[in-house]
Amino acid sequence: MPNNNIFHTRVINEELMRIADTLLKTPLGLVSVIRGDLSQIPTPGILNIVPGIWIQANPAMTNQFGSLPREHEQSYFYRLIYVRKLAKGENFVAKNEDDSAYIGNTYTDKIYLPDITNLPTGTFILWVQVKNIEFQPPEDRFVQQIHADLAAVALNLEVRVKTRRAP
Repeated sequence: MPNNNIFHTRVINEELMRIADTLLKTPLGLVSVIRGDLSQIPTPGILNIVPGIWIQANPAMTNQFGSLPREHEQSYFYRLIYVRKLAKGENFVAKNEDDSAYIGNTYTDKIYLPDITNLPTGTFILWVQVKNIEFQPPEDRFVQQIHADLAAVALNLEVRVKTRRAP
């Protein structure tokens, strides 16, 4: 069994989910916050879990050495997919822009993910930032094929971490 704990994908993902659950649920009327890929959800029940946010580590993480052999600087990348049902008569472009800005600003306000308490000693978040927002992501076409009144936007986040190997 290895004695180092230098990869933190799950802990960070859980914190991103916690932020969505506590800070975005009420303002966006979220029904669900789900870890994983939207395309893995069974389509018949999707209307029961939207509006919702799907969070997935994507596409990879990088691990760069700071001072060998102990210090590492890592970048974790996460894709957040926000899916909602369109309201009758709404300006869906403006609503997507407003909701995306609200989600992005919420995560920007938590730039250091200060509430993570279960990172190992010597590990800390340098920053989290929204790298880009996709207003017409591939997931939008996917959800529209399931139900014409669904819309999706994607936010891509980078989380930069400094961590240390055990002595």
